[in-house]
Amino acid sequence: MKAATPITITVILIAFTMVTAAILAAFTSKYVSQERTPVCGGKIKFISGFPKYEDGTIKAVVEAEGSPVGNFVFEIILTNASVLRVPDVTGSVVSPGKLGTVMSSKIGVPKEKISQVRLLTNCTDVKTLLTAIP
Repeated sequence: MKAATPITITVILIAFTMVTAAILAAFTSKYVSQERTPVCGGKIKFISGFPKYEDGTIKAVVEAEGSPVGNFVFEIILTNASVLRVPDVTGSVVSPGKLGTVMSSKIGVPKEKISQVRLLTNCTDVKTLLTAIP
């Protein structure tokens, strides 16, 4: 019986490494997809007159439909096309059919430099439309 050549052993080690990498990639992608923000199937909208710019923060009154939402983040589009994401400081959770008030932390940008605002939630599919600040 002949011994395995170094090239044969190298090919076997590479194949083993590739199989192990594929198994780990499948496991981690499945794990990461489970950790993503849920899809809730609801809606959220700004109430008329909101969002408002007040003392360097953005305040909004919103109405939720379909599912409760929380973990709000203001997505602020500036006039130079850059985007700021600023968390809500109230910790509000808005139930379906109810109104809730949310407010950003200080954003450090004057109102004149803000083009539009959108409110993101803990659900990937639930966010307000981009809206100009009145």
